Amino acid sequence: MKNRWFVRMLAVLLLCALLPASSLAGEEIYYFNEYPVDVDALKALEQGDSFDVRVTKKVVTDNVDSTSKTVNRDMLSLTVENKSEKTVASLVILAVAYNKENKSKGLQNFITEIVSFTGRAKRTISTLAFDTVSIAPGSFTIVSVPCWHSNFTGVRVLVAQYTDSEGNTYTNPLYPEWQELALGSPTIILD
Repeated sequence: MKNRWFVRMLAVLLLCALLPASSLAGEEIYYFNEYPVDVDALKALEQGDSFDVRVTKKVVTDNVDSTSKTVNRDMLSLTVENKSEKTVASLVILAVAYNKENKSKGLQNFITEIVSFTGRAKRTISTLAFDTVSIAPGSFTIVSVPCWHSNFTGVRVLVAQYTDSEGNTYTNPLYPEWQELALGSPTIILD
C-alpha cells in the first residue's frame, strides 16, 4: 500500500518537474485559446467584404445580468444589415476575441478554458448561430450573445453564412480566408 502511494507521488512530482522544461526548451506555451491574431489583416479583409449580409456595428454592454452568478454577464450586440433581395431567416457569424496584445481570448468564459497541461492548445473561434431571425431586404436587426468582456478588448466578426426565407443557403466567399487568419494562420500551404 505504501509502495503504490510512493509511486503515485513520484509520478506527480516528475510531471510537475517536466512541465516547465518545455518552456525552457524555447517552445512557447499558450493558455487555452490564446495565440497571436493578425488583427490588422482581419480588418483589411473585412473592409473588402461584399457579401449581401454583413455585421455593420459591434457593441459590448457590461454587466447586463448583474444578478447572475456566471461570469458571462456582459452582452455583445451585433448590428446585421441585409443588402440582399431576400428575407434572411437564419445566419452564422464567426467571431474571434482578442486582448490588447492581439492574442486570442475566449468570447465567453467556460471552466474548460483553464490551462492545457501539454503546453499546446487547440485554436478555436466562436461560431454564433442565429436560427430565428427575420431581416427584410434593405433593413437591419441586432443580435446579441452573452460574453465575458473583461477577457478581451476587441472582437472581429464575419457573417459566414445565411439562409433566406425560401430555404436557400449562401456562404460568404471570404469565409475560408477569414477563418484561416482568425485562427492565427496555423496551416502552411506546401504546393
